[in-house]
Amino acid sequence: MTASYKDAGSLSLSMKDATTGNPNLTTGIRAAPDPRVPAREFRGVEHQEHRERRCKSRSHQRTGAVFIGAGQPFTATVTAVESGGAATPNFGRESPAESVKFSTVLVLPASGDAPSVTGTFPAFAGGSATGTAFGWPEVGIVNLVPRVSDGDYLGSGDVVGNATGNVGRFIPYTFAVALNTPVFATGCNAGGFTYVGQPLVYTIAPMITATAQALGGTTTLNYTGTLFKLTNSSLTGRAYTPTPATPALSLGGLPATSVDPVIVDLGTARPR
Repeated sequence: MTASYKDAGSLSLSMKDATTGNPNLTTGIRAAPDPRVPAREFRGVEHQEHRERRCKSRSHQRTGAVFIGAGQPFTATVTAVESGGAATPNFGRESPAESVKFSTVLVLPASGDAPSVTGTFPAFAGGSATGTAFGWPEVGIVNLVPRVSDGDYLGSGDVVGNATGNVGRFIPYTFAVALNTPVFATGCNAGGFTYVGQPLVYTIAPMITATAQALGGTTTLNYTGTLFKLTNSSLTGRAYTPTPATPALSLGGLPATSVDPVIVDLGTARPR
């Protein structure tokens, strides 16, 4: 006999053969109860803010539409289903109640940092739950894999759902900026001074170090390589301001703000 149970939970199955006419077995032939856990899985997750912005192919993921900043909250819905795809309303009604967490599969960069997703689901109702405060504190694209929070559903082992489509592209939430202390060189090395009218050069040039960060201040290590987007054209509002204003210094020898500064990717350390 083949049978199925269209919900989640732990069952005790009994068998009875009621066809016998033996007067000593008036209730039929019965088998001892056998505890079972029915088949169960999780339907893929729908990211509600992400429906129109999901990347479609690896070829344009590096320049595709931006999802949100690293660490910013996003919404996800998960549904526990039986093998035919219908929701299992018993999921989440166990004692103690079961829930779902996400594990991550890094898509881009292929060998980058893949921290865990933060956030939890509220109580399940009708086999489904929607969490509104999930976050991923990195830069790039990931797949999310739903699975039972405690890794063991009613003593039957882990329950792992299908991975989502691509979630991202996550970008830095902000940049932390640090300035160095520039040092001018003297025009006359022997005398240790500079004549009026001589050009000033640096022994330590000005440098700004910008560190890509997630919401909360953690460094996003994946902001490098093809995901590094700082360019001269992306920087705006650059200007040189003589200090003090008088006597005025000549700005004639300075490079144009359209080509300055030189931007260098420092890898997983600190881009600048």
